[in-house]
Amino acid sequence: MPNPRLLGFSKIATGTPAGFCREVTGGDFTLDPHDIVTPGIGNRIHNRKGVEEATAKAQCYGVVYADLVKWFPVDGALTVSSVPDFLVDLDGTTQYTLTSCQPGAATISNAGGNAHTINDLEIKGIADVMTGETAVYLSTKGHTLKDITITIGGADYNVLSWSLTNGLVTEMEIYGDGPTADHEWEPDAFIISDITGPVFTCTTRLKLLPDQNVRNWTAGLAIVITLANGTPAENLTFTLSDFSATGPYNVPFETGAVSGFQNTFTILDGVRHGRAVLTGGA
Repeated sequence: MPNPRLLGFSKIATGTPAGFCREVTGGDFTLDPHDIVTPGIGNRIHNRKGVEEATAKAQCYGVVYADLVKWFPVDGALTVSSVPDFLVDLDGTTQYTLTSCQPGAATISNAGGNAHTINDLEIKGIADVMTGETAVYLSTKGHTLKDITITIGGADYNVLSWSLTNGLVTEMEIYGDGPTADHEWEPDAFIISDITGPVFTCTTRLKLLPDQNVRNWTAGLAIVITLANGTPAENLTFTLSDFSATGPYNVPFETGAVSGFQNTFTILDGVRHGRAVLTGGA
């Protein structure tokens, strides 16, 4: 179904909106009714509304550590604790709250130059209609590329742009415990059922040539991404452990332009959770 335009997005607690980020630069909100469509003989069909799944995707910057860390759990638990509720304002009058939320996929990236570092975050929750609230925003500065230090294997490679994806796979749960009156269409919970990645990509000015002519990958690299804009409370550090340049290594042929070296890093053997650890706030 089409995604309505997203006009306001913030946290909300006990009916009071609270800031989640400095600005939202894009995103969408989806209500999927999961219709149960069953065809029958005699050219017949039965259509019944299923359980409704709400998904918000926000592209934003200036998210603080205490909230952003929810998208980078360090264990394989089915749920992340203390995830806030959210307010979604579609057009100034049509509003929803998302409760019982769980984080989904996250991509943190900087396109280079004077661009802000964008947090592309997915959140799933139980949607209820509300009215009369206004989304609020933080006064954080966010981080440009000049605020960032990236080392790969302890060395600098003049990173021009970068992206880190942590693909939490979040799905709704439906229990046979009986419906709640006036909420029969709502799921009972959301859980994190899987994770893809994490994956780190970057374009560098200096050549970072992996040893491709080997039978097996033998050693992993530590990649550290430090974001510090002069306000210690906004500091963020991503520590990626045991990564290797296992993805495609691309060197474009260019005429009339200076090209960078494009690199993709994925995790080597071991558990998937806890390989991209976020710390911050000091």
